[in-house]
Amino acid sequence: DDAYATAERLRRLIQLAHFETDKGGHLGCTISLGVASYHKGLKDYRDWFRAADKALYAAKAEGRNKTVLAGGTPEMPAYT
Repeated sequence: DDAYATAERLRRLIQLAHFETDKGGHLGCTISLGVASYHKGLKDYRDWFRAADKALYAAKAEGRNKTVLAGGTPEMPAYT
């Protein structure tokens, strides 16, 4: 899935970035992403957003710094 691959590349790039603080320290950051592909099984864009949102919360629940692809509909479990 192209959207998943793009999201995963973004996650990895952000993980590698380090920022210098005004006091000389360094900070890193990570992101969690939820991805959902739009398909005929979804009623409308709201279902699509719900699927992506559930995937995002699944990524956070799995320990953060993850990309999770929704399983297809808002009711189906997401997977990494």
